[in-house]
Amino acid sequence: MDDDEEEEEKLLKKEPNLRQNPSNINELVQYLGTSLRNDQLQSILASVLALGIDYELLPEGDRHFPNLFHSLTNLLADEAESYLRLMLESVQYDMSGLEWLPPAPVLNVNSSDRNRKLDMLLTMGVTVTSLSEDDYTRFKRHLIENNVLHGYTEDTIESPCHLVKLLFERGHLVTDNLKNVFDWLIDSDCSYPKQLRRYCDRYDVEAPRERCWKSVACSS
Repeated sequence: MDDDEEEEEKLLKKEPNLRQNPSNINELVQYLGTSLRNDQLQSILASVLALGIDYELLPEGDRHFPNLFHSLTNLLADEAESYLRLMLESVQYDMSGLEWLPPAPVLNVNSSDRNRKLDMLLTMGVTVTSLSEDDYTRFKRHLIENNVLHGYTEDTIESPCHLVKLLFERGHLVTDNLKNVFDWLIDSDCSYPKQLRRYCDRYDVEAPRERCWKSVACSS
């Protein structure tokens, strides 16, 4: 067993304490580095763009969750744990035993622009990572063929968080209008998760009703 495996085994054994003792925030963050699913981590990596953190520019190794949280702490100071809770809840991480984490920022029409962007990117991350492999391929292909991601191929879009980053940086994602996102998904024959519609409900953003034709898309 190598050092990484031994460390992971130790953290797994500590899970009950990590989930109940707020003095263990650093150990909890270490544990999250091994317990977050890849799709959850992808969504979180995409979301930190709203905070001015580009995961691709972090030093080698900082894509590992503990180092990413360290960057959040440097930026947000005492608020970092509240934003940690927001991210974990948004990606549907198991929050049992983590009630000691501070409340997440309230997200509504009165939220700051930064928080709305963070919420939007988390929602987009969840939307993209929830697609099946076939749906994700069709979605990428649709964006490329319709010049939304001009200059890229299916192979050069490295990951779901990379795809969200490209859409955000090219100005295709704005907090008060996600109509194009619904259109891309429907036109590429993909369903969308309930989180996307809930985002629209939180901010009174218009969402399509008549075109909601798949049971998965229409779920609440």
